[in-house]
Amino acid sequence: MRMTPTACQNREPQPPRGMRWSVMLRPWQWFGTLKVRLAAGVLAVLLVGMAWSVWQMGQAAEVEILAQAQRREEREAQRTASAITRRLAELQRALALVASRMDPALVDQPARLEAFMLSHPTLLAGFHYVNVAGVDGAIRISVDEQGTSRPPVSIADRPHFRRAVAERRAQISDPLPGRIAGEPVVVLAQPVLEDDRARAMLLGVLRLTSRDLLGELNEARTDEAGTHIVVTDRHGTILAHPQRALVMHSLGDDPRLARAYREWEARGRPQRLDAALWRPLGEIVAVAEDSAAGWLVWRAVPRAQLLAPLSVGRGQAQRLAAAVAAVLSALTVAFVAWQLRPLRRLELRAQRLAHGDAGAAIEDWPVAGGEIGRLTQTLREVWAERARVESLNRDVLAKLRSLMAAAPIGLCFTRHRRFE
Repeated sequence: MRMTPTACQNREPQPPRGMRWSVMLRPWQWFGTLKVRLAAGVLAVLLVGMAWSVWQMGQAAEVEILAQAQRREEREAQRTASAITRRLAELQRALALVASRMDPALVDQPARLEAFMLSHPTLLAGFHYVNVAGVDGAIRISVDEQGTSRPPVSIADRPHFRRAVAERRAQISDPLPGRIAGEPVVVLAQPVLEDDRARAMLLGVLRLTSRDLLGELNEARTDEAGTHIVVTDRHGTILAHPQRALVMHSLGDDPRLARAYREWEARGRPQRLDAALWRPLGEIVAVAEDSAAGWLVWRAVPRAQLLAPLSVGRGQAQRLAAAVAAVLSALTVAFVAWQLRPLRRLELRAQRLAHGDAGAAIEDWPVAGGEIGRLTQTLREVWAERARVESLNRDVLAKLRSLMAAAPIGLCFTRHRRFE
């Protein structure tokens, strides 16, 4: 019995149930389908774009964070240097005020000199101790919180003393070992003038390893943000450090600032350096100079510490991007599969056409536009032409059978001596 087009119109060739499940359980077979390849290509481009965007945003954020940190550290270093300048200026004014009230003749009158010095206790609020020396460098009296003494010490060889005598103006010494305190000190020298000549020297002494040096600045330490603060002289000798054992050592002995110090030395000890110089060192380093004594304030912050929040945010962004990519993957596959449904129906129709299933309805074709629509139209025309040719062949064969049935003898056809 011959099937009518209506009977076969909605019948599509289906693989056996077991075969369908076996294909579904073999993921590598999925990549042979156009929809999966298209989805994979779209997702690959999408993921590359997302990864590039995340990386670019991370790089831009890193540059901006480091630039802001550099500016902040430079401002803080300059603020600390300004505080040092003000502090030293206050100490120098205090010495100048006392020196202006001091009679140079008191240098050779121990009792009167002692009474004069004890009448100015405010000097000890800023200095660890105060000395009075003659122009020959011999210490006449030393005053501290414990009282007065007359140590047999001469400072005639000290460069700051000789400059103060020769130039007749205030001087600040480099860090040097104290001959009375027995520890590193910085000395502020103020000449006592008479007839425009130095007749005596008033010396304010700051102990570098005590809390008296710049007050709270000597308490500089690595704080919660990892900031490291060090004060040095113009030659890189440490004046204030979180580890007091490093006072009077070179800045090159500081593990965190050693490389920055070498770069600073190699460039001729400038007051300021380009921020990009420090970044390969793993630290954001800022340097500012005190205008009174030429001391340098060094601030260092670890890059890793500054970029830690960015690293956390970058990790969160990557995880979010992975989740979004997974959702987009499912949506992309579903969208592509939905868009390619006409192609699947066209594939089934082509299979039936290839197997000679002439009973398939000509009208039962997918409705689509674009390339799939044009391909559908072409296959429909091919199928229609094939159906017309087959119908013509059937008519010819029917006539031939009728002719053969009515013929009294058999007939044969040859072509080029070959039986047709």
